[in-house]
Amino acid sequence: LENALEMGRQQDVTECIGNVLFQLESASYPIDLGEDNEQNDLVKQLFYGNVKQKIVPLNMETEVRTKIERFLSLLVNIGDHPKDIYDALDSYFSDEFLKMEEYGDVKRTVAVTQFPTILQIQIQRVYYDRERFMPFKSIEPLPFNEVLFMDRYTDTDDQLLLERKKDTEVMKKELLRMKKRQKELLGTNDLGISRKAAYIETSKFLKSEILESQGVQISNKDKIFERLNGIVSEVDDELTKLYHDIQSLEARIGKQFEDFKNIAYSLFAVFIHRGEASYGHYWVYIKDRFKNGIWRKYNDE
Repeated sequence: LENALEMGRQQDVTECIGNVLFQLESASYPIDLGEDNEQNDLVKQLFYGNVKQKIVPLNMETEVRTKIERFLSLLVNIGDHPKDIYDALDSYFSDEFLKMEEYGDVKRTVAVTQFPTILQIQIQRVYYDRERFMPFKSIEPLPFNEVLFMDRYTDTDDQLLLERKKDTEVMKKELLRMKKRQKELLGTNDLGISRKAAYIETSKFLKSEILESQGVQISNKDKIFERLNGIVSEVDDELTKLYHDIQSLEARIGKQFEDFKNIAYSLFAVFIHRGEASYGHYWVYIKDRFKNGIWRKYNDE
């Protein structure tokens, strides 16, 4: 009965693929046993990799805690509107600063020590709406190319790569600051009025006959109008500069790892869900490498 009920339950992509691989592993003879007593088999060899997680106490950097874990897929988040797949993966592998009872402030780092033959990247699309108290599916696009280079996410001693990663982190912080400022300038208040529009409307109000009809006199009107117009121009100039600076910095970040292309994956399958957070339909596109690179659609519908 449990199996019958399970067949009809809506699953996310991770569960769906995980269940299929579990069925295959259950029917596979182990090649040997790992240190964690997990069986090593063809599925493990094809789909599983290892990540190293390090916990570094900021006040005791010699007391580093290291843990190696298997992973079946990398789950990337699109809630922060990443520009492309690398931007999303950067967030997944970025350093995280936490508080631990034992050590106080710590830095958590994650890097890949062993890549799988077949790399799976899952895009997190289901989120929870705290205002409506219900899950929803995001349809935010996440661009990716047919070849993905993973060098920057590996556990490495390459000083040049480490320096490049450090420089990129600094640039990303600056990019975040600029985008935050851009959002401030373009954002609107509860009445739907932006900062620039507020200055323009204030100027219009001061020029209207309403104040005069109420017997309100304003001294130095010309200076006030000149200042308001100046502020509007300043906002325009700052937005223009921010736009160009953001474009320029994003382009620089995009070229940071062009020299590191040793670990490459070629896209050969795309697993797709159509529908909402709690229902829908799955299908998959698989590249047929024997027929001149055509893509075949496998759909039980």
